[in-house]
Amino acid sequence: MNDEIGYILPFDHRSAGHVSLCRAATLPRFSVRDLRWLQAVEPVVDAVMLRCWEGRRKQAPMEGSAQNDFRDRLNRTLRGFATAILTEREGEIAGLLLRGHSAKSIARALRISPGTVRNHMKKIYAKLGVSSQTELFAVFLDALARAEGDGAGALVPRTVADGGS
Repeated sequence: MNDEIGYILPFDHRSAGHVSLCRAATLPRFSVRDLRWLQAVEPVVDAVMLRCWEGRRKQAPMEGSAQNDFRDRLNRTLRGFATAILTEREGEIAGLLLRGHSAKSIARALRISPGTVRNHMKKIYAKLGVSSQTELFAVFLDALARAEGDGAGALVPRTVADGGS
């Protein structure tokens, strides 16, 4: 890919649409003329994106209470995830990892060094029997799926609870 332009349209306070236009490495970069043309058609792109979004919401509406229930269950599961295994600080770091943070962004947020974060990550991964952030997320999703309706309690990941199986 040689060049890329993106349209971003906020749909509501929690969602946005993104359309990306790319040029192959064998083609020239977008010119000023191309950019002007893309700016001119932006209202059309916005209207199409909004229409697609509204159609999608009508196809699969999530009731406000169901959405709030899921969000509450997710947050309870995050707070209770592996608390019987991890220290409080490790749980805090695991929660940030599960939200997609890198070691550097965790270090900034917690005002500790990235090396300290990586040391905590090694301990977290060892205790939970995983070797990456992706595997950590998969273990969390399994715990979320197994969580009772209240999502409370010290959720022990299946890999740890079952001896690694």
